[in-house]
Amino acid sequence: MKICFFTENTHKGGMDKFIYTLANNWPNKEDEITILCNSSHPGYEDIRNHLNSKYIIKPSNIKLSWELKNNIANYLPRSIIPVISFILKYVLFPYQIFKLYVYFKNSSFKKLFTINGGYPGGYSCRAAPIAWYLAKKNKSKMACLSAVKETFWYAAPFEYLLDKALYFSLNELIFPSQYVKDTQLLRASLKNISSTVIYNGIDKFPIEFRSSKDNKIIKFLMLATYEKIKGHSLLLESFKKVIDNFDCTNFELTIAGYGTNEQKRNIIDEIKSKNLNKFVNLLDFQENVLELYQATHAVIIPSIKYEGLPLTAIEAMSLQIPIISSDTGGLKEIFSLNRDIGLISSTSSSSMSKNIYMFIQNPNKHKIYGQHGIDTFTKYFTSEVCAAKYYSSLINH
Repeated sequence: MKICFFTENTHKGGMDKFIYTLANNWPNKEDEITILCNSSHPGYEDIRNHLNSKYIIKPSNIKLSWELKNNIANYLPRSIIPVISFILKYVLFPYQIFKLYVYFKNSSFKKLFTINGGYPGGYSCRAAPIAWYLAKKNKSKMACLSAVKETFWYAAPFEYLLDKALYFSLNELIFPSQYVKDTQLLRASLKNISSTVIYNGIDKFPIEFRSSKDNKIIKFLMLATYEKIKGHSLLLESFKKVIDNFDCTNFELTIAGYGTNEQKRNIIDEIKSKNLNKFVNLLDFQENVLELYQATHAVIIPSIKYEGLPLTAIEAMSLQIPIISSDTGGLKEIFSLNRDIGLISSTSSSSMSKNIYMFIQNPNKHKIYGQHGIDTFTKYFTSEVCAAKYYSSLINH
């Protein structure tokens, strides 16, 4: 059977890994999977390089509103760019539906599976199921890997129409956690679409994991895009309080991820303003994260909102590395499966700083957290379990 995975993305990272891991572990090896993705996606080549050679990734070749906005942004006053961005989203939407309708109509695909970073997420990710329904006269499925967001009042009429069209085009929404699934209720036109939860899964790392850490300097690692919602400011403020309130300096923090130059500058400025330069290493997106994990005592996830089910948490558990996190969204759900995989706190720097200090002061607990992590990973988060559930959902409905 020929299956189309459709996606749109602006940042490379965990979503890319989800896509190629799902495809590579697809249970029916006779199926032919084609991934349609915007060629402007920074992770496009990463997906291609990791994808099983029997599957292919192709550019979707449709104009996207944010691409056009970026092309003209330097020629317009900054004050009107948000207005232009808003207009472009809805002006281009009928065009996107038409282009995809023609493509799907002339294709031999039997199933469409749309993978959206969140909701509304990529607008072409909403155009694809509508175009598929018009072309093939059957409904499709969409995975939303992060929270559904409420509609701003000024966009409500447009969003209502788009959501209503999806109500008739989708037969199921798939979410990575119960927390994300619950946000479906924030959109009146979506709440009656059938939905389910399938936890994200990953492959175990292909080589034996050997730790190179010692307990003289406790090393923390944050892997995330440089978006504000990922909580870089919360994390830096928390480490500042570890120093100021507990007089504790035997730690190092490595932050790595993908983001714009402006996003990275903001983090650099905050590191300097808090006098954390000698404690924090800021890196760009890293291809070989295993080297970072090998020197890490704990993976830290300080997200402040919209966190679905971060792959960094699953990777950490698979490597028996403890997790220190905020209690946002799906992170709380992971800890509900096993409280002893690490430490969890509210999204306040006072609470998180106490957990960081507690972790530093109790190295005897690190191995216990790690063992609970690998047990939880094996039970819930392997790639085989995830792919089997997605396959069953897509094929049987």
